[in-house]
Amino acid sequence: MDLLEVMRARRSIRMFAKKVPSKKIIQECLEAATWAPNPSNQQPWEFVVLKGKSLATLSEVMCEVFPQKMKELDPYKGIPASCAERKDETFKHIFSAARDAGLDAQDLFQKNCSFYDAPLAVLFITHRIEHNLYRFATVAALENFLLAAHVRGLGTCWLSSVAACQEEVKSVLGIAEEKELLDGVALGYPLKGSPLNAYPRTRIPVEDVTTWLGF
Repeated sequence: MDLLEVMRARRSIRMFAKKVPSKKIIQECLEAATWAPNPSNQQPWEFVVLKGKSLATLSEVMCEVFPQKMKELDPYKGIPASCAERKDETFKHIFSAARDAGLDAQDLFQKNCSFYDAPLAVLFITHRIEHNLYRFATVAALENFLLAAHVRGLGTCWLSSVAACQEEVKSVLGIAEEKELLDGVALGYPLKGSPLNAYPRTRIPVEDVTTWLGF
């Protein structure tokens, strides 16, 4: 499959089958993550993979603290009008698909805190330092992971709720204070036929967001 085709086909999955991916296939995806570009090959990332009781405990903690974090952080405050418009359009599709799947907005919000009931979660961690280079590199590793998972028939959903609750998550998992929890990913096999895994997606034409100089 052409790489651009893979990128276009990858999407966020919000309803998962109960089947648990094998450790081997997860390791393959994590190896893909480690080939991301990074500053002078420092490879400043670590990964934590959770399932079963460990994942259930983490989900409980996040469901408890995330609503208050959203009030404190307000990730949509001050965003550009054009971005707000696209966000609202996306939410319209998501909530419509959720209703078709038998969920209301509150159910969907709750599932965001519990990795959408995926059988696995993967956390991406880096070192807490002043500059952003380690964060950029770990984001690149996360993207590699998402693409590798998609090629192997897995579904993923990148969850910013994990980073929002990072102090509580680090505490319950025993992650060192000097580490930074970049974010987490829900991982599993997509539930076939779910409206939440098939709502329309669009992208702005590249011509609208590109400036050419010297051509």
